[in-house]
Amino acid sequence: MRRHLASIVAVVLCLALLPTAAQAAPAGAGAAPAAGTHWVTSVLPAAPGVPASPQHVATSVAVGGDGSVDIVRASVTSFGDVTATWSAVLYTMRPGASKASVARIFSSRSARSFPFVVAGRDGSAAVVLPSSNGAQVLRRAAGHATWSPLTSIKGLEAVDAGIAKNGTLTVAWADNRSLYARVAGAGADWSPVQKLVTGATSGPLRQQEYSIVDLAVDPSGAASLAFVHNDQASGVPTKRAVVTTRVAGRTTFSSVRSFTTLTSGASQVRVAQAAGKSVVAWGRQSGPGVLARVKASSTGAWGATTTLSGSGVLRGLVGASGGRVDLVLDGGGLRARALGSGSDATWSSMRLVDATTRAGELDLVHRSQAEPLALYSVSGSTGDRQRLARARTDGTAWGPADLPTPSAITWPGAIGGSGTGHAAMVLSPAGGSVVVAVWR
Repeated sequence: MRRHLASIVAVVLCLALLPTAAQAAPAGAGAAPAAGTHWVTSVLPAAPGVPASPQHVATSVAVGGDGSVDIVRASVTSFGDVTATWSAVLYTMRPGASKASVARIFSSRSARSFPFVVAGRDGSAAVVLPSSNGAQVLRRAAGHATWSPLTSIKGLEAVDAGIAKNGTLTVAWADNRSLYARVAGAGADWSPVQKLVTGATSGPLRQQEYSIVDLAVDPSGAASLAFVHNDQASGVPTKRAVVTTRVAGRTTFSSVRSFTTLTSGASQVRVAQAAGKSVVAWGRQSGPGVLARVKASSTGAWGATTTLSGSGVLRGLVGASGGRVDLVLDGGGLRARALGSGSDATWSSMRLVDATTRAGELDLVHRSQAEPLALYSVSGSTGDRQRLARARTDGTAWGPADLPTPSAITWPGAIGGSGTGHAAMVLSPAGGSVVVAVWR
């Protein structure tokens, strides 16, 4: 999910890591709390050095299978021609805790790239911090509150990450028009780098160039990885799009696969991993529409391309460990389709999520294996509003869900889900404090 990273190349970064008292003592291991029935809210603590009136806010929320919640919230203080200066706070909320604690504070200047956090079924987590020549990665072991750094990743145009249930962290990133991946087992440093794609050209990136990296890792460690690069360096703009997968028990990905329809015009691409199958979905840059292909883990071949919609823009794709996959697109309102749990399942008919044509930032997660949630903002003449939608577990209908705060907002919220019955949101109600809501 996620989500994930909002941009491409981080150019000038000055990173400061400031530990706080929340790091000093590990959390007690103990049993995970039971899945919840309602939202419990608390105010997100303020942190020193974070601007009170930022120009923009980017939030990432991750929820572990044990109910732990990790949040990174970046406040942008200024925008340059290609850079943004921001401060970010990393929060950790232990299972059953009544409020979040400040774990680290960062400051940075980058090209619209912001930190994000991911969590695993075991309760471990990792935060990725873009830098001028790569990314710093910090991880938190299951049952602990302390964050420890891994060796930095060198070179960065785009990045994504995911964690398996055994705590193994996978990170994939683009650098110099090439694609790389590596893993770090629980308590271990990085494995050797795997280079999956070599860039067709070299030299400094041009301003119009961009890369997209999207990674999905399921609890077993099986993974799907997609990469798109819009290459302007050759003088003739070209777009390369590939996808690759990894089976459970392996630490390396198979050979990449290019799709003709993707290569000729993919404007956005997402992958999902769900109980023995991989899904890649993409939108066409040359015209509206959303396409998808599915591959069973037991086979090496991808299925035929399916046109999921002849119009609209892909907004979200997420898989659950039970096998369900949900997709949301924006076109004539927010609409959704679901793929059932079987390896030979077919896509459902289109379902209306919200008739709005003014949807802003959107997060799509699974609270439980068959319960997707979509949190999104809607702009209007009276200001921005936050909305939450939930699908019925049989996939036949979507409907609005109640928010625990007023819908008028200062900044769009963010949501994370564990797929095991746990979820958490960060909400910014207009005129009020920033709130974290945990499903309990």
